[in-house]
Order: sequence, then C-alpha cells, then structure tokens
Amino acid sequence: MELRIRADAVYTPYTVLHDAVLTIRNGVVASLRGSGPYDVDRRGYSIAPGYIDTHTHGCCGIDFTNAASLKDLAELARGYLKFGVTSLLPTTVSAKHERILGLLGLVKSAGDLGGARILGVNLEGPYINRARRGAQDPEAIRDPNPAEVRQYLSYGVVRVMTLAPELPGALEVVEELASAGVIASVGHTDADYATTKSAVAAGASRATHLFNAMREFHHREPGPVGALLEAEDVYLELIVDLIHLRPEAVRLVLGSAGHRRVVLITDSMAAAGLGEGEFKLGGVRVIVKGNKATLEDGTLAGSVLTLDKAVKNVASLGVEPKIAIAMASRVPALSIGRPDLGCLKPGCIADFVVLEGLDVVETYVGGENKMSILK
Repeated sequence: MELRIRADAVYTPYTVLHDAVLTIRNGVVASLRGSGPYDVDRRGYSIAPGYIDTHTHGCCGIDFTNAASLKDLAELARGYLKFGVTSLLPTTVSAKHERILGLLGLVKSAGDLGGARILGVNLEGPYINRARRGAQDPEAIRDPNPAEVRQYLSYGVVRVMTLAPELPGALEVVEELASAGVIASVGHTDADYATTKSAVAAGASRATHLFNAMREFHHREPGPVGALLEAEDVYLELIVDLIHLRPEAVRLVLGSAGHRRVVLITDSMAAAGLGEGEFKLGGVRVIVKGNKATLEDGTLAGSVLTLDKAVKNVASLGVEPKIAIAMASRVPALSIGRPDLGCLKPGCIADFVVLEGLDVVETYVGGENKMSILK
C-alpha cells in the first residue's frame, strides 16, 4: 500500500521542506521530496510527526487508573486522536498493588485498538513521598518494594516509573529499573541535591513534571530541580498549560537545558476535552473550573491540557513552531527509546498530523487517516 500526500510544508520535524510530497509505503515513510506525483492534496496545510504523550492519566471521560476493560482502553486510545496524539503511555497514579497488576495485564492483552498507539505504561508512583504527593491518594502511597517491582516488570509493558529517590530502598529500585531497560523518573520528591545526583548516577534518566510536586530550588540547596537541570543525560517533562508553570520558568528550562531534553507532557486527567465538572483521578475527587483542575483544597490535580494546546502554548512564548512540534514528537520518542517514532524521514513509522497553522485537522497512524475534520 502506498500513499503520497502533498502539503505546503512537511516538518521532519527539525527540517522543514516546503511544497513537498510525503510518500508512505506499508505504514512507513518511504520518501520526502520537493516535488512529484501525489494522491492526496493538502496544499494550504502542513504535515508534522504525530504527537506522543508520555505522561497522561486520561482524557475524554476515561481515567486510566480506573479503566475496567479493553473497551475503556480503546475509547481512551481513540479519544487522543483529535489532539494529534498518535502514541501514548497511559499513566497511573498511586494505586493498590492488585489494581496496578490489573492495568498492566489489560495493556498487555491489548492489540490494535483503532486509535493512538499504546506504547506501554507509565507508573507514576506508588513509591513517592507523601509530603510531595500532590493530588495522589495517600492511602496508596508506600515505600519501594522490590518484590512488587519485579512483578510489575514481569508483564513487559512498564516503560517509565516515577519514584522519590530519598525513600528507603529507592536507589536500588532505580538500578533494577535501569538494568531492565525501564526509565526511572525522579518525581513527587523531597530529595536534596546530593540524593538526586545519586539517583541519576544509579540510572534515573527522567524528571517527572519538573518543578511540580518536588522540593523547590534554593540558592544554597538546589534540590532535585538543580540536579535534574544540570544532568545532561536526563530528559525533563514540562506541563506547559501556563498554570503549572509561568512562562518565565519554561524559558529558564529551555535556556538552561536546551530544547532537545524537554518533553512536553499533559499530565491530563479524564476531564481533558470535556470542560468543567467533577471527575476522578484514581481514587481522588477533582474539580475542574476553567482550565484548572484542583482538589477541594485548591491543590493542583493533573491538568486538562491537551498536547496540541501545549505545542501552541510553547510557540506563543516565541519558540519556533518546528521546535515546539519536536518537543511533542521527536523528543518524547527518543526519551522512551523509540527512534522510529516522532519523525518523518525514510524508515520512520508513518504517524503524522495535518495542521492548519498549529490546529490539528487530520491524524494518521501507520499511514491511515484515523481522524479528520476536513470536509
């Protein structure tokens, strides 16, 4: 099967080819040329790699931690398409051991769900610091348990795990995760600078929503923020809804770490895409007003951000569109060891979006149009 699409611009993402033809063969990019015959005319639009949300708890009414069936999982996977998301890591909040095992089994049994690709699972907890739990259920939070971790890893679908490195036994778990090829991410932590550096040395290679739910930076104790910004081999998640972070904080990270280490995430919950109301995040009640999700006491509780909006927000700060796009596509792909995703060059999997400006109008997965609002 071959498909050739002509567009005003194609983002690879770092190179932009104008008036170009993208050729897809058997679900993979075969060529990208400046001219030639085409089957689909998208002049007036741009094409970019599909967005990859590596930290999202849900959207469109479905909370991943509470998912009960493959039907729920399929509805979730399809829901992300309207936001240009072609791949994701559905993300848990801290939960009981049996609930986590059930979710891992559910994802392991899932085939093609007809929507965005599910690349595995991101476990945000349960081995986090209660003092920095944010909106997570304190009843489900616990110290690292090596036997539990081995059970989780046995399913073969865990890709990322967040933990607080100051907890007893946490550094040993970081080592075990790294040895198994699973990404250990530092988050929900009260660790100091030295402990965080030890976690990076032990194999931690990611920061869970940098700044949020972690000890603050201080000029005499830089804490996890300072250690993670400084570590050149650590990817940095940012929630750019302009609520969790001020624009100045986003610019500070980009100026310090560079854009090739910054992974745009949503940290979204079931309310994303639905508007105001009351929703569940794991076992916790969340209230959404405007674009802000909080607990009853005002604590931020995930977000209602979508990844297409995150790209627009970054671009609104003066970042080049191709860089904003890369931080939602290529960088997330590389951060989880998938160099075949988030790119539009020969050999890359043909997951892409058709954009009008930065608005998503079509979403393709494996070269197949899964969502279109074009007439």
